[in-house]
Amino acid sequence: MEGHSDAVEEEISKYKGGRNRKGRYQGRGTCTYKNGTVFRGRFVDGKRDGRGTLTYPDGSVLSGNYRGDALHGSATYTYDSGERMVSTYLYGELEGPFEEQDYNGFISCRGAFKGGQRCGNITFHWEDGGKLEGKVNEAGDVSGKFVYHYPDQRSVLRGDWEEGEMVCAKFSVDGEAEHPEAPSFAHDPATATHISREPLLADPYEARRVEVRRSLIPGANEGLFAQVDLQPLEVACFYSGCRLTHEEVDSRDWAENDNTLSIDDDTVIDVPAEYSSANKYCATLGHKANHSFTNNARYEPYMHPRFGEIKCIRAVAFIQAGAEITTHYDYNEIDENGQLVAPAWYKKAS
Repeated sequence: MEGHSDAVEEEISKYKGGRNRKGRYQGRGTCTYKNGTVFRGRFVDGKRDGRGTLTYPDGSVLSGNYRGDALHGSATYTYDSGERMVSTYLYGELEGPFEEQDYNGFISCRGAFKGGQRCGNITFHWEDGGKLEGKVNEAGDVSGKFVYHYPDQRSVLRGDWEEGEMVCAKFSVDGEAEHPEAPSFAHDPATATHISREPLLADPYEARRVEVRRSLIPGANEGLFAQVDLQPLEVACFYSGCRLTHEEVDSRDWAENDNTLSIDDDTVIDVPAEYSSANKYCATLGHKANHSFTNNARYEPYMHPRFGEIKCIRAVAFIQAGAEITTHYDYNEIDENGQLVAPAWYKKAS
């Protein structure tokens, strides 16, 4: 999110409210501007003064206290999505601390403005537990030295970011020195036809927690196992892959969809058959988790600095080192005949 100005350059097309003896706006009033923006609040001698609210044509709202026709003090900008930025203005210009919140009130960012521009230290938080912190550059951009913290808050990727994307970072734990020959990581989102620039470069957080072995589930091939004890709600690993639409996936046979996972209503992650083996693709290993109706882990959304918007596998109970990690595939679509849309083995087991 970015700060929003309280200035309205458009001419006023309509005013409803009080006026003083000079004919200027006075007391409570409503101004409608030619571009559709509406101001509701108090006026003193023709100028906005006191509590007021600007409602923009897109449905977003900027509210706060005015002094001398300009926002001054604490203010809140609410986007049409329900997200908010709570900030401080100095005579119409953003100045001082701010925080951004999603529609549930979760604080996603904290930082500061100076002269209307982001400055100094900034911290981004994600609901998955990840965090990015550093110092914005002179233009207020997320460019320069930054540190991404994995959800355990012990494991980090430290290095260079450019306009919000990881360019070159190295992994360390608990502040240990980074080995000069250790691999570096960069933003590497998948596309419909490209899974990764470095498909055999394992995520370092994941590599310390899980491994692939022969599954203990009858009829299954490989499975995902805990290398260390995993606590309830601990992120165990990640699930990235090529990006497909639901229509593309639905048009294929079930045999082609062994490694697919829905991200949202638009996008499905897919690890194609040629990358199913960990010898071909081990950047993430989430696709190796088998199904169980008594699962000990679940899929959750995750924002990863390397892969972008993906999913993770999070423990729902204590998982002992050496135990197999299982998830519930949760097929729940019903077709026009009232039948469950799922592979035969799932329908038989359920």
